[in-house]
Amino acid sequence: MTTAPELTVEYDDGYFDKDEQGWCARRVAITQDGDRVIVRAWGDDNGARPYDRRTSYGIGGYWPEQGLVRLDGDAAGRRAYFDLATRRLRDAREQETAWFAPPPGYRDDGWCEAIAAMLVPVAGVLGLEVRPPPAPVTLPPLAPSPTSTGVEARVEVLVGAARWGFMARDFVDGAAPDLGPQLEVRVVGGDAIHVSLFVQSPRRALFLLMGPLERYPDARLARDAVLGRWRGDAPG
Repeated sequence: MTTAPELTVEYDDGYFDKDEQGWCARRVAITQDGDRVIVRAWGDDNGARPYDRRTSYGIGGYWPEQGLVRLDGDAAGRRAYFDLATRRLRDAREQETAWFAPPPGYRDDGWCEAIAAMLVPVAGVLGLEVRPPPAPVTLPPLAPSPTSTGVEARVEVLVGAARWGFMARDFVDGAAPDLGPQLEVRVVGGDAIHVSLFVQSPRRALFLLMGPLERYPDARLARDAVLGRWRGDAPG
């Protein structure tokens, strides 16, 4: 592994909160001794709810072309990233979304299987060994949604270590004129990898990915390829 550059820095990512009627400090100080990195995070909400935490990390990886250093914590699963361009920490659970217009017929028969097949290569790039759920995927009848004004149906399918989720939602009697037939397909691996596609309306949809930040450039390429084929922008 290429030796990572010096990470020592101190900054305040705080903000003024009108509800607290003052400054909410979010201070961070990073000190480094070889491959050992100590992150101190402390602050308060205009004097209330003070906190002060120290976390020890080792250098887990360095990607010069991305200006990214991965910090692996002593506790299992604890991880953070240091962005060399901004000189700030980045959350290991940072999500990335891409908005786009879905193709006509996005809710045609077979949409569950078609979109699941699109998510597989993106999840694979992020490190999740996954295959689509057995076909056909059958959703229950539509019923009143507990979270919106529409009616919806949901089903989850476990395939190996991956958990698939499917949702269809409709709106009746002009309850949501700016929306439209909705759908969501997601695949999740533990608490570290999440890939999903959500269609909000015939004009607006989003593709979300979460996983190791160093894999995001390749995941974006895989995402753009499957979306291009789905929308007819690229050869199939």
